[in-house]
Amino acid sequence: MAVTRSLQVVESLRGRPLAEVLKEGGVAGSGGAGFPTYAKYVKPLPYHITNAQESEPGYYIDKWLHKAHPEEFAELYNFLLEWGFQKIIIAPKWKDREWFLPLEEATGARVFDVRGRGNVVNLSEVEEKILFAYTDDQYAFGKEQALILNTCGVRLAARDLATDHGFVVSNTETLWNMYKLLTRGEPVTMKYVHVYGETPKHIFVDVPVGTPAADLFEEAGMPLDEIQERGFVVVDGGPGWFSIIEDPRSYSVTKRTNSLLVIDPNYADPKRGDVRTIGNRQGYPKEPKEQHQQAPSKVLEPAVVRVRLQDNPDFAIVKPAVPVVEVGQAVKKGDLIARPAAEGFSNSFHASIDGTVTEITEQWIEIRR
Repeated sequence: MAVTRSLQVVESLRGRPLAEVLKEGGVAGSGGAGFPTYAKYVKPLPYHITNAQESEPGYYIDKWLHKAHPEEFAELYNFLLEWGFQKIIIAPKWKDREWFLPLEEATGARVFDVRGRGNVVNLSEVEEKILFAYTDDQYAFGKEQALILNTCGVRLAARDLATDHGFVVSNTETLWNMYKLLTRGEPVTMKYVHVYGETPKHIFVDVPVGTPAADLFEEAGMPLDEIQERGFVVVDGGPGWFSIIEDPRSYSVTKRTNSLLVIDPNYADPKRGDVRTIGNRQGYPKEPKEQHQQAPSKVLEPAVVRVRLQDNPDFAIVKPAVPVVEVGQAVKKGDLIARPAAEGFSNSFHASIDGTVTEITEQWIEIRR
């Protein structure tokens, strides 16, 4: 194994529960759900799976992170083993293997090809601590239950949680945020986001949490006014799964935002919840792969951000954070602006830019430079 040193965590972690540190750092699921990550790391379980499926066409965030930072991920995986996990399973698609070769080398992991029906890893018979389980190219494998079944052969009942069966599943960007918190003391303030569809450019950018959607559309070459004039629909997500953004002017990037897709409703009805190839028309993304931005092209610097106090309102058990700042207060990037609620699952939020707090509502805290 190329990386043998243990993770040099921030001093605040020593002697403290890992879950507590993740909660204070505001780490949340970056794969789309946005659930507070600390709830999965209350205690070590036998198995940790990296969900590196990235099933949506046109997405490169997870693939690029692993390729760009193999030594860092190897260091994090070693730390998780020292913390108490027995095995680390990294689960991408076989078609994407080229992106993960640097991580294979950095970890010295054993590689399994689990393509095909019933071709799974029997974890009880594997001595290696870190392994790759490369799957078929199936969209559904991005779901936790399907991923565990198709990599490890463990079937979860409809109401079962992965943790009920000894598994913690986290996506790549979530783990990257954990790494930055544990090595640099950086809370979650930034998010990688794609914008594509009917926009002139397919972009992949790094943006502060709370960045208005309008700033992203400008960067992609199609201002929001033009989107609305042409009758296009804006959705949060990718071609396979998304939710319609009813008011794009009020939308701001959250910790779970992966992509903003601009759809022509005459091309495919967004109310179906996905966009597939229709007749001779190619489904999204429509542009050739060589036109996709497969690595971050820039860091956007918006003049204003609206940091939402709840990453995913659909989770009733997750409570909004409680503001700890006041209108008119100056803040620096990384400053705590909202603490977790006293009851239920809740997370911390931090200023994503330097500026002044200009508005506090039940939904967000606005900061202007």
